[in-house]
Amino acid sequence: MMKTEEYADAAKKQIDKLAADIEKFQANAEESFDHLRKEYEKRIKDISAKYEKEKGDLGKRREEIGKEIDWLRTASGKAVEELKTGTDAAIAEMKDAAARARRELRKES
Repeated sequence: MMKTEEYADAAKKQIDKLAADIEKFQANAEESFDHLRKEYEKRIKDISAKYEKEKGDLGKRREEIGKEIDWLRTASGKAVEELKTGTDAAIAEMKDAAARARRELRKES
């Protein structure tokens, strides 16, 4: 039979080992959380950059279409048909770009 002092020493060793294991686990968990946090922040930055670029591209294209619409208002004859075709194509292109941007943002999140 184990003496009380021997039992206390053995129990303390087990507790110390468990405490060391817990500290090691906690350090690993904190390292993992830091890594995940950095990755998450990087992804947000990347998505924000893509969003800003798409927003800028769409804004420029919107201005171009606005000019085409202004020209359409003052055009006549064959020029009207050409402007309509160009304007319709530009609007379709903007819709496609907006849809692509939405898909990318959903895919990234």
